[in-house]
Amino acid sequence: MTATTARPFAGGWVVWIPLALVVTAAWAYLLVIDRQMAMTEWLSGLPVLMPMSSSWSSADAVLIFAMWTVMMVAMMTPTLVPLLLLVTRLRPGGRGRLLVRVGALIVGYSITWALFSAIATGVHWALLQGEVITPMLAGRRVEFAAVLLVAAGLFQLTPLKNYCLTRCRSPLGLVMTEWRPGPAGALRLGWLHGRHCVGCCWALMGLLFVFGAMNLLWVAALSLLVLAEKALVRGPWPSRVLGGLLIAWGLGLLIRGVY
Repeated sequence: MTATTARPFAGGWVVWIPLALVVTAAWAYLLVIDRQMAMTEWLSGLPVLMPMSSSWSSADAVLIFAMWTVMMVAMMTPTLVPLLLLVTRLRPGGRGRLLVRVGALIVGYSITWALFSAIATGVHWALLQGEVITPMLAGRRVEFAAVLLVAAGLFQLTPLKNYCLTRCRSPLGLVMTEWRPGPAGALRLGWLHGRHCVGCCWALMGLLFVFGAMNLLWVAALSLLVLAEKALVRGPWPSRVLGGLLIAWGLGLLIRGVY
């Protein structure tokens, strides 16, 4: 083994420590919000991180956008590991340079999900105004839950899902064709990879409107599901099986009238 191929493994902290810090900070923020929402009386003088009514001010909209963005970072950043490791192997450099490169990749990837979060914030507001969801982001109507489950399941079976998932799992082609030097190049690469990940996972993220976006058990479960689909299994069958289960779940809700 040459020094070039060994270096990424010897300096693995350059990938794992920044990644762990970002994910830990994001989950800590979500836990603080969850704690706030669980308390019957919020202590005066402390900041309100999640508006609890359907009437939003501009500040409330910013807080909701921040909540969605942090939640997407917490859920999706762990799936960036294959790209980060690939870049450190194929584009080796000093530890300082690698650290900047990893940070830029994470930022570029997060920007993509921030744009998704802006759309999710608008949908959140519209559904809240229509009394389709509660302020806790849980669906009020069985028909709404069923439609989202069936729609997410059907998307799992589409060629677009398979196209985006394949590129999320194997970013080698992206690195070989789209790599540009410097932090700006890494930022761009993270952005481009993020587009494939949004295209792959947007429908599953929409299920947060069914389960409740601040139901952290569901958030964690969905995070593990996405991680398994993107990084731990291969082939199209896991997505198709999941799609079938979601469709059956949605149809079952309609037939049984239970939610």
